[in-house]
Amino acid sequence: MDGFASRLQEALSEFQITRVVMGLPLDLRGSEGDSAQLARQLGSLIEQELGWPVEYMDERFSTQMADDGFRRSGTRRSKHRAEIDARAAAIILQDWLDYRYKGDS
Repeated sequence: MDGFASRLQEALSEFQITRVVMGLPLDLRGSEGDSAQLARQLGSLIEQELGWPVEYMDERFSTQMADDGFRRSGTRRSKHRAEIDARAAAIILQDWLDYRYKGDS
């Protein structure tokens, strides 16, 4: 197992993880391009090499939504790329939770 996979395994094992939710970068028509194929390759590595189930969630517009939140607060995007990425990841996860548990309330 390479360094990345072993670090990822360590991070996933630290928490009570039951699955990995991965953003799937689809194009505006909902089709999968090169970036989506790379995401699926990483997902396959996580499933096959590390044994964690992976579920994919459409990530279209998540970065834009996160960036819009910063713009409304007057913060410039270029200075906070890591924060935008973290907010986009939170949006993807919330979308997945909303989709997965939409009828359970």
